[in-house]
Formats: sequence, structure tokens, C-alpha cells
Amino acid sequence: MEMNSPLTFLDIFTHISEIRVSLLTLLLSPAILFGCYTALKMGYSVFKILTSVYEVKVKPLSYLEKHQSRKMYGRVNRKNGVSPEPTPPMVPNGWYYIMCSDELRREEVKHVSMCGLELAVFRDSGGEVHALDAFCPHLGANMAVGGTVKGDCLECPFHAWKFDGEGKCVDIPGAKKITDVARTKSWPVLERNLILMLWFDAEDREPMYLPREIEEIKEQGWVVHGRSEHTVYCHISEIPENGADIGHFNPVHQVNALYGSDLQQINKSKQMLSNHIWSNASWKADEEDWYLATGTLEHEIKIAGYRVPFLQTNHSFEQVHLISW
Repeated sequence: MEMNSPLTFLDIFTHISEIRVSLLTLLLSPAILFGCYTALKMGYSVFKILTSVYEVKVKPLSYLEKHQSRKMYGRVNRKNGVSPEPTPPMVPNGWYYIMCSDELRREEVKHVSMCGLELAVFRDSGGEVHALDAFCPHLGANMAVGGTVKGDCLECPFHAWKFDGEGKCVDIPGAKKITDVARTKSWPVLERNLILMLWFDAEDREPMYLPREIEEIKEQGWVVHGRSEHTVYCHISEIPENGADIGHFNPVHQVNALYGSDLQQINKSKQMLSNHIWSNASWKADEEDWYLATGTLEHEIKIAGYRVPFLQTNHSFEQVHLISW
């Protein structure tokens, strides 16, 4: 019968060390798991922000819903003593971005869809930019697809009719006389602050104002380092309206961007490590340019509920009014 060998001091020390390591591992496991979970969640949130294109999809209204909304609009206006006609334009009047100046070379034409319009935007040999209705009044060819810029005119690719920047047809091969009927719509275009802009007015009125020239861009003090583009499916006026709606900043944008854009998750995360706080917001009409308004806003970041002095900033910004009349 074998006798068990007696435990030495080294064996006892080894067993005690193993027990201590096991207890330490047991105590630290939740913290390690939580740290790994937080790191993975933050990494996934960053990945979603960098790779996603935010879409706001709007369900089309049925005929009945459209009819009821028109009746409701008329009832509200009649109740307020206002005639239900005319209704505001579908697209607010104003200047709209076409493209950056460097995206359109001399003697180049591009097709642009904007404000419910189909346009042929071209830069003539002298460097001036023009925007015409894209479809030729002759037989409807798209002059921006296969059309060529010759001098200060755009030539239709179908029958080689030439239109100047004002939309007037100045040359028809084989024709001895060109009537005034041979013309297409020309839209006011402005090149300023290194971008091309088009004036849209629902009643076809002349531009009511010209956008202010930014001195920092004119003097080349500001340099373009890059651009970010996102496609958002919504009405064109909702973007500037959302930017001017300072009241939604705290309910929606209080949480750190790493927590994503899901409102349900945002509401659960408002007591996390860091939060944005927006306060003392105000708007004031510009004294010189009636179409501008200046906004001010104070912003700070709280970490674990405490203010951090060097993370407090004051902001001032300008925005163009939407013109619905």
C-alpha cells in the first residue's frame, strides 16, 4: 500500500498562488469583458459612421391622402382669413449649388438635375458659365449628352443647332433665317466663392439678391482639404430648416457621435461617459443683407457629468432665408 508523500512548503505556496490567481481572474473578468464589449461597440459605431449613407425615406402619399391634405390646407387658410391660393412653391426661391468651379472646364458641358429641372450647364471658350434647359426645342435631344461647346454657344448633337448663353438659337445648318421662336430657356448662373450657383424662382423673376462674397476664399486664405457627400432622400428645404432648428440639438445631438444615429439607442446612452450640451441659442436678422440671419450658440462637453473648461466653445454662423413668396 503506497503512502502519500507529505506536502512541502513549495507545494503549499503553489496552491495558494493558484487560488489567488483564480480569484483575481474571477474578479477582473467582468471588467475585461465590459472593456472588450465597449471597444467593439465603439469600433462598430465608427465603422457605421464612416461607411453608411444616411437615408430618410418618405412613403409616397396616396391620391386620397393628397386630396385630404389639400382640403385641410384650404380649410386652415380660410379659417385664418387667407385665400387657399396661391400655395407656396414646391421648391423655395433662391440660389442653389450646382457644382464646384473646378468641376467644369472651359468648353465643357454637363447634364445636371436639380430643382425639378433638367439642365445643360456649360462653360464657354471665354470662361463664362451658362445653364440652359437640357432638351433642344427642335426635337427634344438632350444637349448635355453628346453636345459640344463651340465659342460661346452650345451645339445640339442631333441637328447641330447652336444656342448662345441666353438660350437664343444663333445658327441652324442650311437655314437662311432663324425666327425668335427657336430658343430655349436660360437660367441665371453665378460663379462666386469657387462654386457655381443657379437662381430658381417659381414665378421666373430676376434674382432678388446676390450671395455675399467670402473674403477668405477670395484672398485664398481658406484652402480646400477635401469634401464629404451624403445622399439624403427628403424635401430640399428640410436640410436648411433642420440646421436652423436649434431646439432639437439637445434632445437629438447630446450623445457622443460614437453611439450612432439610432434614437432608441441614443435615449439609452444619455448617461454614458461624455455628453454634448448646447445652450444660449439665438437668431438675429442681418442688418445689411435682408436674406441672411446670424445665429449664436454655446457648446460644452461634459465627462462623467462634470464640465471640462477647455472643451467649452462659442459659435457664430450665418444662414440664408428660404424664400417662399
